[in-house]
Amino acid sequence: MMWPLYLVGAGLLGWVATEALARLYMKARGRYYAWQPNARTRMEMDLTALPQLDAVTHFDINSIGERGAEPPTGSNYYHAIAMGGSAVECYMLDQKTEWPHQVQLQLNQPEALATLGVDSVHVGNIGRSLMACGPLCTMLDGVLRNYESVDLIFMMVGSSDIVAWTEQGAPADYTPKEMDAHAIFRAHPLGPFSWNPMSSAFRRLASSAYRKWAKPIEQRERVGKSVQRNQEKRAQGTMLKHVPDASPMLELYRENLTRLVGIARKKAKRVLLVHTPWVDRELSAEEQKHLWNFGSGKAQVGQVQEYFPWDTALSFLKGMDRVTHEVAADLGTAQVDLIPHIEQNFNTFYDDLHLTPKGCRDVGQLVADAIVADHASRSSGS
Repeated sequence: MMWPLYLVGAGLLGWVATEALARLYMKARGRYYAWQPNARTRMEMDLTALPQLDAVTHFDINSIGERGAEPPTGSNYYHAIAMGGSAVECYMLDQKTEWPHQVQLQLNQPEALATLGVDSVHVGNIGRSLMACGPLCTMLDGVLRNYESVDLIFMMVGSSDIVAWTEQGAPADYTPKEMDAHAIFRAHPLGPFSWNPMSSAFRRLASSAYRKWAKPIEQRERVGKSVQRNQEKRAQGTMLKHVPDASPMLELYRENLTRLVGIARKKAKRVLLVHTPWVDRELSAEEQKHLWNFGSGKAQVGQVQEYFPWDTALSFLKGMDRVTHEVAADLGTAQVDLIPHIEQNFNTFYDDLHLTPKGCRDVGQLVADAIVADHASRSSGS
């Protein structure tokens, strides 16, 4: 009559052994990824909120944690990585519309391939919303361990640093809030794990295997409605009258951007700084209805009631852009300025910082041209 107890005991021992092996595997073989490998999402957009965007978008991650297709299987291809915050992530835009993919399309044209001396070009996107330069340093350092080498890393950064600062009320004595591994990486080998199957290392490995082989698609509806709510909240909010000193935040941005370029150079043959674009002009009252950023508090959780006016936000953005220019010059890093070459309207942007499909096409062409020109200049020795 003791056999049921023996079965229970054997099952518990089996589970303990399985979980222990899973944890050892995660510790020895686990990797860090910006995005969960093989994750796939299909989103139906709320076009009443964002009429400039496509009705249906796809957000697909390849097996190495990049948004984009699988890298080519041949050896003679050019691997580039796009990184930054939400302006690079392009969450609201389709897989084939986002601007890093547009860069890939342009670089796979025959003339560009001939200049680069390769058969094909792959661009992987590891941009993530709300990632300032400090957390991006941690993310890039972890992610680059997955690559033997990278031909190019091009980064568009800075606006997330400003948003993080204004969320805290733009203090003069600024200390960014720390982000742990769970916030910085969408997949990583770190715990904490428990013996509960729902929070175990085995479950994480099983979920990863399921995504790889079954390729499930997550369905989301009415995407973009939160942007509309945030726009309405800003329109009804209080505009802050004081203009805070952005110097401490900008000096921290300078320090972290310098560090980020250094990390990129350890693995990438070339680094390109892409200057963050925005609607670089004064806006009418009607146009300001598109805005929702630069508030004191987190818009994502409905905390914001006070906002910095657009002219104040412009001063922050211009300061950030100046620092980007200076860091690129100091480090001898290639850079491309976008604002002089794109239309400053809400056909190019769907809010103050994020691009529409048209904006992505324009930016993709400019960045691809800059990559080809930089490569041709180095090849000629000029």
